[in-house]
Amino acid sequence: MQEGEDPRAAARRELQEELAVSLDEDAFKNLGEVETRAQTAEGPMRMFTHLYAVRLPKEACLVPGDDITGIARYTRGEYGELIQAMNELQGEYVTATFSFSWHDWGKIYASIHERALKAYEAASAA
Repeated sequence: MQEGEDPRAAARRELQEELAVSLDEDAFKNLGEVETRAQTAEGPMRMFTHLYAVRLPKEACLVPGDDITGIARYTRGEYGELIQAMNELQGEYVTATFSFSWHDWGKIYASIHERALKAYEAASAA
């Protein structure tokens, strides 16, 4: 999110930037928010991830933006396998200026994806 930007507006902007799909903000169904807290070398970190569901138009032509190299569709089972793979990441990413643990990254993002999937399934069942 950019400074002062509403989460739904940020989600809309990111969808446009990363997939070249433009939707009205009311198309974004709020599924909740995930708060992540961690202790880092720079001190405590607090991150909020806002979860939204959108139904993409069938005619939408998805075009990867600058930050992504490809787009994939997952079945429910494949998405579960992706979450499991995130939970099992190992190793370190090290540069001259910083490093981080892939294991920690995987645990954070696996839990966000698990929460998003559960919220989506609950909203879809209602």
